[in-house]
Amino acid sequence: MLLKNIGQNRNDVREQRLAGSRVDELPLAEAPPCVSERATFMSPRTIPYERTHPFVSKNRAFASFEPTPQPMPPSSARRVAAN
Repeated sequence: MLLKNIGQNRNDVREQRLAGSRVDELPLAEAPPCVSERATFMSPRTIPYERTHPFVSKNRAFASFEPTPQPMPPSSARRVAAN
C-alpha cells in the first residue's frame, strides 16, 4: 500500500542514490516524500521540513505566501489539519 503523497512524489532513482544517507543531513529538495507523511516521528534528530500554504496554488490572494521552515524536533511529527 502506498500513501497518495508517497506514490505520486517518489523518485526511486534518487532514493537509490541516497540510500544510507541520514534524512536530517539531506537538503530539503532531496528529502523523500515520507518526511511529509510523518514517517520520521521516531527519529532522535531534528528533521528539516518546510511547509507551503495549501492555497498558494489555488487562490491568487495567497500567491505571496512563502514556504515556511518548520523543523520537526526529535520524536515528533507534523500536525495535519482536519478536513
